[in-house]
Amino acid sequence: MVEGAATEALDPGEDLSRLEAVTKILAREELCDPAELGSLIEAATATGPTEPGKDFVAEKFPHPEEARAAFAYRRYESSIEGLIQNAARHPEAFALLYDAELASLAHYLERVDPKSLLITEDLGKKDRGGKPRKVLDYGTRWAVTYTAERVGTLLGHRLANARHGEIADLGAFDREVRRHLKGEYRTAPELVRTRPVMGDIARRPAAAKLSGDVFDGRERLLGVLDAWIESRAVPERTAAQLRNLVADGYLQALRSL
Repeated sequence: MVEGAATEALDPGEDLSRLEAVTKILAREELCDPAELGSLIEAATATGPTEPGKDFVAEKFPHPEEARAAFAYRRYESSIEGLIQNAARHPEAFALLYDAELASLAHYLERVDPKSLLITEDLGKKDRGGKPRKVLDYGTRWAVTYTAERVGTLLGHRLANARHGEIADLGAFDREVRRHLKGEYRTAPELVRTRPVMGDIARRPAAAKLSGDVFDGRERLLGVLDAWIESRAVPERTAAQLRNLVADGYLQALRSL
């Protein structure tokens, strides 16, 4: 049912009457030549390893021009927030969204090389020693923050729906959600270079059984992050920055509802 709805949402229609809606979902206003688009999609979703130095459009992860769904970004379409809130009233849909966000974080992190996490700040600022200041890579910074915000928003909708009577029995709702959740997600132990299609990210298998308070989204996010930090020997200072991004993004979103 979810796949069918997604396919329908991305169909511009034979008369292109839904073209504007589709471009909003894809977060891209201009359409390119179909052959060029096909080459981009083929490169961005290829399952083989990338080859550094080759003229390969998806060599960098994530590629700046990679097609992506924009359901999580309020600035593209405010009504999407209402759609998520309505879906979050139903235990199975809630569990699907929750699983997808945690799976997405694991998918992202396992493709990030810790050596590339720190970059030279491009504003010309220097540290106390007079050297160019190193900061956390912007792409990783926003990817982690956005995921934390989305999980915080989802858990916030759970509380708001219960508060407004949309969820009649929160205990029963939680038990149903837990029954549908797959488990805990973890990254692969080594750097991953394959690029599977992201449309079915919710199908990613869990790595372990559920544990602890599954409705503490911050702890579940940190579970994915900390396991990756440990397996990749991420420096403590950088690890602390990433943990702060998770905590700040999650709590701000949770408290905004």
